[in-house]
Amino acid sequence: MLKAFIQTIVITVSIFILLSCDDNSVTDVETITQPLLASIEANPDTLIESQEEEGVVSITTDGPLPEDGVEMTLLISASDGSSKPLARFKIASFNPSADIDGAVLTQQPNLQTLNRIGIRLTASTATISLTVNDDSFDNGPLDVSFSIQESESFLIEDESGSASFTIIEE
Repeated sequence: MLKAFIQTIVITVSIFILLSCDDNSVTDVETITQPLLASIEANPDTLIESQEEEGVVSITTDGPLPEDGVEMTLLISASDGSSKPLARFKIASFNPSADIDGAVLTQQPNLQTLNRIGIRLTASTATISLTVNDDSFDNGPLDVSFSIQESESFLIEDESGSASFTIIEE
């Protein structure tokens, strides 16, 4: 909905400028830019808990970033409704400078909820590496989803605003 609203504003402003310009100033319209499109994916699709496999969350934008980067919040949820979905990963040994590439951590996970992190993208592609935590409980398959929270700084690419890992016991 936000995407459609912003696109409508950009189109409306572009048409207004075109209609109010004479032939000599049409080149000024080229300075209007569209917001960045952001997408997210998770690889591999399935992580085996007993083998403490590593998964990678990748965030991609469709163009160059502003010089100071783009702030983004990732919301994390689990298919079983658990209140601390990030606890399924080894967050105690998580090292932002080694496990995040193309972004910097701006908001540590809240230890009470473990359901969101804040980052500032510094490159058009950023990755976050997470190792699944073998908790020795047989929880059955579980999907852990990472979603990009909407923002005025970017638009979320249709159907690419969330990605998930399926964690299995095996």
